Amino acid sequence: MDKQSGGTEVDDRSGLHEILSLAGECNALGIDTVVVENASRVARDLMVQEIFLSECRKRGIKVYAADCGEELVMAGADPSRVMIRQILGAVSQYEKAMTVLKLQAGRRKKARETGKPCGGPPQYGSTAGERAILADIKKLRHQGKTFQGVANAMREIGYPAPGGGYWHRSTVWTILNRGAERKAAQNAALQDMDQ
Repeated sequence: MDKQSGGTEVDDRSGLHEILSLAGECNALGIDTVVVENASRVARDLMVQEIFLSECRKRGIKVYAADCGEELVMAGADPSRVMIRQILGAVSQYEKAMTVLKLQAGRRKKARETGKPCGGPPQYGSTAGERAILADIKKLRHQGKTFQGVANAMREIGYPAPGGGYWHRSTVWTILNRGAERKAAQNAALQDMDQ
């Protein structure tokens, strides 16, 4: 299973790499077929899609699109089918780029209207529980504890780390500095309004 966006670079697609390592003619598991929802779910970048399908072709892996039943790899025997797949891949890439542009424009507009940055994860401390933890973090830092010392204290106290993770010194640093980053983003949004 690959839970990453179809637009992610090929090097970052751990699921695609796992498919290639688990399937193919020389693999002991005997997996020779992959089913995707549709061709654009392989990747919304034409080059990423073609690199993956080329690797599947080399390894004897068949890739089927469930929406149309089309086999994507061996379609290389028919130039018309390859051209159609590539055109649809280019259209998916274009649609992704347009969606990104629209989202960015919407975020900039919202930031101009509200004077606050729009998008991204909420700032740590947005809930009552997080505010209490944040107060303790700041108190420990004012007492001279290092970021690592604060992280150790958070684990000892038993406070849940953001995202259910583990308290690291980088977690503490990020929490304390995100406010400054947001302030900088807010100032940038206000400067955009002046232009």
